Amino acid sequence: MIPSRASASDLSELICVSLGQGGLRQLESMAGKVRFAEIRFDLAAETLRPEDALPFIGRFERVIAACRPGKLAHADRERLLMAALEAGAAFADVEAETDSGMIQRIRRKAHSAGARLIISSHNLRETPPLNVLEKLCRHAFGAGADMVKIACLLTSQDDENRLLSLLRRDDFSGRVIPVGLGPVRACRARVQSLLNGAPFTYAAPDDGPLAIQFQPGYSEILQEIQRCHTEISL
Repeated sequence: MIPSRASASDLSELICVSLGQGGLRQLESMAGKVRFAEIRFDLAAETLRPEDALPFIGRFERVIAACRPGKLAHADRERLLMAALEAGAAFADVEAETDSGMIQRIRRKAHSAGARLIISSHNLRETPPLNVLEKLCRHAFGAGADMVKIACLLTSQDDENRLLSLLRRDDFSGRVIPVGLGPVRACRARVQSLLNGAPFTYAAPDDGPLAIQFQPGYSEILQEIQRCHTEISL
């Protein structure tokens, strides 16, 4: 059900475009096109010094700073997230598996900078049972998250319903970002999450490499938002 207050243009402001793998050219291009971006410093490190992405934080209205494990040392990841918060990032995103010390240090830095901490969990294989999804959320909030991102591969309508049901829990209200992955259901699920109260969702840039597999593009999500509004108005 689409809230009457939410127009298509309102919802478009809640699409965060994930950037980094396309390097400086992608950051330059998207800075003039979207207001809300996630800068993946780990992906930026594939084509440039990740520090070179820091000045772009001020060129978007809101930025989520993320630096996934695997490409950079633990200490470098923490340093980049701290620097991003100092540069004005609105959110810092860390994985649920991150050690508690790093989570608490980034949380304190985020709050002192007027920003928020996202703790995220990614499952590229399946959508777990509801009790597992709820446990992931409770654990993340208990660890200090202001918001929790749960990204799962969707292979059925039941998967989508289960993931989106997190939005109906009063104790998670407005603080959970369910993110569908998959070649068929991801776009619809992300728009439905917005229509049901998610604070925002994610998209890939239209003309660049994906930050994560099975991520729908910005224009694709905009088109799905418009389609949903058209159906409601008929």
